[in-house]
Amino acid sequence: MNPTQVSAATRTRAAVAWRWTKRIAIGAAALLVVVPLAGLAYQSVASALDARRFPPPGRLVDVGGHRLHVHTQGDASPTVVLDAGLSGCSLSWSLVQPEVARFARVCAYDRAGHGWSDPAESPRTSLQIARELRTLLTNVRIPGPYVLVGHSFGGFNVRVFASEYPLDVAGLVLVDASLESERVPASVSRAVSALREQARAARVLSWFGIVRAFFIEPNAMLPASARDAEMAVNSRTRYLDTVVSEWDLMETESVAQVRSRPSLPPVPIVVLAAERSMAKPLPGVSQADTDRANLWSREDQAAFAHRYPTALHLAVDSSHEIPQDQPAAVVDAIRKVVEAVRENRPLRR
Repeated sequence: MNPTQVSAATRTRAAVAWRWTKRIAIGAAALLVVVPLAGLAYQSVASALDARRFPPPGRLVDVGGHRLHVHTQGDASPTVVLDAGLSGCSLSWSLVQPEVARFARVCAYDRAGHGWSDPAESPRTSLQIARELRTLLTNVRIPGPYVLVGHSFGGFNVRVFASEYPLDVAGLVLVDASLESERVPASVSRAVSALREQARAARVLSWFGIVRAFFIEPNAMLPASARDAEMAVNSRTRYLDTVVSEWDLMETESVAQVRSRPSLPPVPIVVLAAERSMAKPLPGVSQADTDRANLWSREDQAAFAHRYPTALHLAVDSSHEIPQDQPAAVVDAIRKVVEAVRENRPLRR
């Protein structure tokens, strides 16, 4: 083969290689477009199917620009209002609400962006949440005063509500509620921060159906009738946006709002404290630090209850998820407050 033939052959191989490089590049670019579009379509279609399979069990009520979902059972006064923890919704009370409905009207509601409620653009602080809850109760025409029940972050919300609207509150049940002065070991604080960063990263994945397909798991602590519905509402695109927003603001604005309202009305209060708030060590946390965190949590809950002459402190052999782990303890605490309100007397110790 002479030099001219070698040069021609080289050019031919280069042209073929270039054509294949372009094809591969075009194919990769197409995948970068098609795969996200497919994910968006999957998320959209799956969300639409979920909406048909799991319609809201209660009512959607306008509170000024967005609607909140509230599910009411029972009819005896006073009305009990249930506010779930950070990532929970009305379904979190599935083992509690039907039992409370036997002796009182009870409303489980979804904060904006949770459950069946619309998302909201306003900051997800405890004060904003309390104002929206009061608007919801007014618009749904459920008269007060109310017995407010708050689990975990919901405890911040009902405390702010009680301080802002004391005449609307007949009693409080705080279920292993978040406290503004919680003590935790440094390793626990780091582990919780890591979980928050994971939730922040997962927000983008939720738009493409990845969270729905791979990360949402059924909550074995809920009754079977509520598990699939909870998975469906927690797979919504805006769900993680709301969780992260509440989480971020809880540690800044919400805790400041609670601290600026240190007093609660002189109503019956039950403080339920989990014996094992951290049921098992978080990633990177030793058993010793887990035990220390549980001890400090129990001590802080007891100290909080002792601040209020009308409060009753009750320890529960449970994880942090008392409404699902030990629902009977929550029902009994609500009954104690409801009976004290009806009889216009202090809680029996």
